[in-house]
Amino acid sequence: MLVALCSTPARMLRATALTGDNKMKRIHVSVSCTTILLFSTAAFLTAQNKVPVSDPQAVSYAKQAIQALTLGTSVSDVTVNGNVSSISSTGTERGTATLNGKGLGESRVDLFLGRGTKTEVRNGTSGVPLGNWYGTDGLVHEYATQNSWTDAVWFFPALSSLTTPPGANIVLSYIGQETRGGIQVQHIQSYVYAFGQDPLTISHVQSMSGMDFYLDNSSFLPVAVVFNAHPDNDSNTNLALEIDFSDYRSVNGFQIPYRIQKLFQGTLQIDFTTTSAVVNPGLSDSIFAIK
Repeated sequence: MLVALCSTPARMLRATALTGDNKMKRIHVSVSCTTILLFSTAAFLTAQNKVPVSDPQAVSYAKQAIQALTLGTSVSDVTVNGNVSSISSTGTERGTATLNGKGLGESRVDLFLGRGTKTEVRNGTSGVPLGNWYGTDGLVHEYATQNSWTDAVWFFPALSSLTTPPGANIVLSYIGQETRGGIQVQHIQSYVYAFGQDPLTISHVQSMSGMDFYLDNSSFLPVAVVFNAHPDNDSNTNLALEIDFSDYRSVNGFQIPYRIQKLFQGTLQIDFTTTSAVVNPGLSDSIFAIK
């Protein structure tokens, strides 16, 4: 994943990030004769180009999880259809849903509910994680960047950070064995390392992209993923999101979770039951276009 510094909204602040870099370069030139600054700059450049090494135990568990999910078959994209209940403060809407995902960076969630269709799109193929959502009001709402660093395909673990593809700069850490919901699980964490960026950006991206994976200790299938969302205007406030996976079934050799529940701050928000799934349908990038 190529990393670009941006904040809310993403498109507006790409230029700001470039301006900031230019200013930094001017500062380096103006004091380049200072030996101490030269030493500090060299140390900074060396540090920012060192990608941390993932914990071997975490990598081993992640590989076992992907093997359990796919039986070693490569996954490029997926379409999952099902029935859904959308719960909010105004009540519960029921209908159907189509979940599409491609690679690590593209997803589209369409909820066909009684009051109309709600759509969420994520796309990080440009190197900058972007997203928007829209509903019956006809307005397009842009995701804040701090809510776009976690896995785009949150509903399909075989297209998650567990795959750790080359060049994605995903770092895995092993936390340990725990009990979750009465099940023994292996707990690993992931985050994106913002290669080549300044320390503040590296720290920010690590915080915004952090995810916790809980793998069944016997099957290695993911039972839950936990990460933080944030208010659009406040990246420092954490709002807990949890995705629970259950009722795995084999579909053409792939393990598909037939029950997916999304909890926001501990309250059930989405309850999805799979009715059909197609792995590697050959989805076009056009369906993941950001408006």
